[in-house]
Amino acid sequence: MQSTPLMKPWDVHSLEKVNSLDKENLENSLAILSNMEVDQKVSYQLRGNQVFNHPVRDLLFQVINHTTYHRGQIAMEFRKCGLEPIMSEYIMHKMAGK
Repeated sequence: MQSTPLMKPWDVHSLEKVNSLDKENLENSLAILSNMEVDQKVSYQLRGNQVFNHPVRDLLFQVINHTTYHRGQIAMEFRKCGLEPIMSEYIMHKMAGK
């Protein structure tokens, strides 16, 4: 279990760094899917001392679900500024990049 986070939740990154992190996240996600069973439990620790154990499938679902939450926040901020939110659906970007 890693004890020191690689970054903090509100760290600001350059566009180049964001693109690099996105690529790295994809590679790590594919490695998890290739090398771990979905029922395999993973131990991890959040900001406190409490240790959690959850299956890989639940953690992957959490990642997907939590990104939806943030996409909604971004859309609301766009609308507050009088702007139409950008298309943030993964499948639309995937189709555009064929």
